Amino acid sequence: MAILTTAIEAPKRYRNLTRHIIADASRRRPHRLKKKRKSQKKTAAAKAEAKAKRDARQEEYSSALQAAVELVEAEAIKLREQFGGHTLDYYKAEILQTGHLKSEARAVSRWNVFLRHEAKKANENLEEGEERQKVHQLSTTLREKWISMSEEEKIALTDPLMDELKEHRANSTYGRHNVGLETFNSATQSLLTIENY
Repeated sequence: MAILTTAIEAPKRYRNLTRHIIADASRRRPHRLKKKRKSQKKTAAAKAEAKAKRDARQEEYSSALQAAVELVEAEAIKLREQFGGHTLDYYKAEILQTGHLKSEARAVSRWNVFLRHEAKKANENLEEGEERQKVHQLSTTLREKWISMSEEEKIALTDPLMDELKEHRANSTYGRHNVGLETFNSATQSLLTIENY
């Protein structure tokens, strides 16, 4: 905007106004009030003591970490000797990856089993190209149906399906990934999307 330029660059009719704005402009002020924290200055002895504690803790941690690394290495060597077929780094990665898995999985509920069963039924006879219905789209209607069922009906319907959902969850968590195939499929789908865009 012309009004924000310098007096030399501004059109003639704005020069006096611009000069006035620039002259009166003040340094930007803080828009928040910050309370100054009071800090106690440590003595040289206190600083030396704190540093000694940090150094000791760091040394202890480094030793424990090295022991853990050696333990993983030893277990990876055992796996490679027992199963073979992969590098040592592969087995180390496999061991470390299991640490990211949840130690406690949520129990399978009858409601989850019912939702999965009804969603599968709703999508069984779809025509080619017809959009599949998601669980969240069906949940409101299914909730009313679920509430109207007696406890005996719920148990009779979901009991035979509990193990199926447990197996599905276990496969989702522990199933092996075919990275090469997944990458190929993902790239192929991306190219098709670009072509059809």
